[in-house]
Parts: sequence; structure tokens; C-alpha cells
Amino acid sequence: MNFSSRDQGRAKRAGAPPACGAPCGTRTRTTPAPLSRWGSTSPRPPCLRPALFLGAPASMHRTRRGQPAGGSLPWPDCLGRILELDAGPVNDYPKTILGEGHAVAVHSRYLDIASQIRERIENGEWAPGAKLPTLDAFAAEYGANRDTVGRAIGALESEGFVWAVQGRGVIVRHGTMRPRRPRGNLVKRNATAPGYSFPSASSQEVWKHHMPPTASPEPLNDPRIAKLLGVPVGTKVMRRFRVTGPESEPPFQINVSWIHPRVADIPGVASQAPGPGDWLYRIEGAGHWPISWMEIHRARMPTKNEAALLEIPTTLPVLEIVRVGTSGSDDKPVEVTEYIVASDRVETVHVLHRDENAQDPWPDDIETTDDRETAGEP
Repeated sequence: MNFSSRDQGRAKRAGAPPACGAPCGTRTRTTPAPLSRWGSTSPRPPCLRPALFLGAPASMHRTRRGQPAGGSLPWPDCLGRILELDAGPVNDYPKTILGEGHAVAVHSRYLDIASQIRERIENGEWAPGAKLPTLDAFAAEYGANRDTVGRAIGALESEGFVWAVQGRGVIVRHGTMRPRRPRGNLVKRNATAPGYSFPSASSQEVWKHHMPPTASPEPLNDPRIAKLLGVPVGTKVMRRFRVTGPESEPPFQINVSWIHPRVADIPGVASQAPGPGDWLYRIEGAGHWPISWMEIHRARMPTKNEAALLEIPTTLPVLEIVRVGTSGSDDKPVEVTEYIVASDRVETVHVLHRDENAQDPWPDDIETTDDRETAGEP
């Protein structure tokens, strides 16, 4: 791995000491054995294009004849001292430089840019829902190439700060929704109309549809949902589809309800009522009171269609909640509902309960292992 005279000359012009303490123009190389892959097909290790690692231990450098170069800075003083000499692609940076049991972490330029844009968003420079400057504009502002800025925007997108929309640009998501909504385990009756409000909704809160709701018989091809509902895969089942959320907020969740054929013909089950959960009230009124529910939670990545409906990047995980409603009359499923919620919009809250064997106080005369060892017992 060669430090060419060109590299040394550029370091000298930038006011930096020679990379290894050798006189300028001396051709040196670093022992390549401890180094991992560079991530580039460049003939010269790419770390030498964007940066010179200054003050590395003398033992890591040697002249062409194999003699120690000497004269380098003490190792603790040279950690992280990197002189950027090129604006090469950020991919060209190695993650670490290893030697003598030490490592120099290389901080990628795109993370610095992402941090600065994040701070500007948090300080309100761009309003929620506003469009950010173009990648080219950011590249000119930060003195970086377009690819590096693109990686910075990608990092912010995965954190939920922005949303890249084809044909519209990069939109600010931060501040367009309230802080995460705690999701407990209470099912409430609606305050204004028959029906139920489930977590994360409140019985006093007004939610809206972000697209026209639908209800129609559809083949149930998901084996997992079919098993929970108790029907063969491929059975035509009444499917209610909703994209809902509180007023003045972006879409909060996708709701897909599959209603068992034995209750799908109950009047009002497929219709759109004023209050949420009205169709469950109607199923209960037809002889299935009281419906009980359980939920299954898991995290996963959204599909492209789900991300578009929730207005989130495809790199942002979602929380998938599957609710199973069971009839109070025969203990068999009457409905299975899937909720898909952006992970930056919700937090789950679980209350832990004591088992029967943990209900009573501990006996006063109980002996612990420590007590027995103090008494000299095995």
C-alpha cells in the first residue's frame, strides 16, 4: 500500500505533517496483513484518496526496504486524526484501520450531513409537510457529492424524519404527527354511537378515513389469518378495509377485518356506520354477546403498498397487530382484524400480573441460599 509523493505533497500543502513521519516524498507502505477488505476495486487503497490517516504507529509503516520509518505521533494522539484530501464517494471510506491491536474509527461524511439536516428539521427550519431542497442543492451547500447526500437523506428516512415521494421530492415527516401514542389494553364503548373503540383510539377522539372504506367478499389466501379465523385457505370471506387516523394527522393505521361467513350476513355488518366498531355491536346483538379479544403483535417491514398508504418510507418498520374476536356464545372466532401501524407512531403498554403462586407475601421464615451459606450449610 503506497503513500505516493503526490499524496505526501498534498498533505504538506494542506499544512499536515507527513503521514508516517518520513520526509516528504519518501515512498512508504503500510503493512496490509491486518487490514480487511477495502470495499473498492481501486488499484490504490481507497482510504488514500479521501483521507490520510495521520500519526499512525511507526510499527505500521516501513520504507520500501522494510526499515521502520519512525517519527510518528504517539498512538493515543493520532486516533481519529484524518485529513480529508478528496471528495470521493463515501463508500470509499474503510470502516476501521487496524494495527498493533488498535483501531481508528472512520466517521462517514453522510452521517455528519444527516446530523446537520436532522438538527435543522428539529429547529423548525422546514415546516412539517414541507419539501426539502433537492439533493443537488444540499450537495452544493455541504460541499459533498450527490450520492453522499442521498445516503444522508436515506438515513433520515429510516428514522422517520423525512419521506421520499416519487414525483414530489423529499417531504418533512417530523412534526406532522403527535408523539408516539401509548397503546394499552382497554376496549371502550363509543361515547356518541353504538360500537367500540380499540387501542390506540380514544372514545372521545374523532378519527377519519383517509380513503373510501370498502367491504366485499374476497378470497382469504393468507394461511395464518385463515387458521385464526377457522376457515380453509381460499374461502371467500367478507373483508372490511380501512385506512384511518385522528383528524389533522397523517394516516395512522391500516385496518383489514375478515368476518367469519356465519356472521357476515347479519344486517349492518358490511355497511359503514357513523361510529367505529358498530359492526361488532351488531354481531353481539345477533346472539354472540360478549365478544372477547386477544391480540398478536410483531414487527416487520412494510410492503410497498402499505408504505404508500401510511405515507412512510419502505425502510421504516411497522407494527403488525392481529386481533382475534371470539363469540361469547360458542367460543369460536367471529372476526380477525389486522392493524398495520408505522413504528414511529405507537408504543405498546403492557401491565404485568402476578401468577397465583406470587400473590401472597413471602413467609418470614423462608431461608435463602445466602442464609444457608452463612450458616455453613452446603
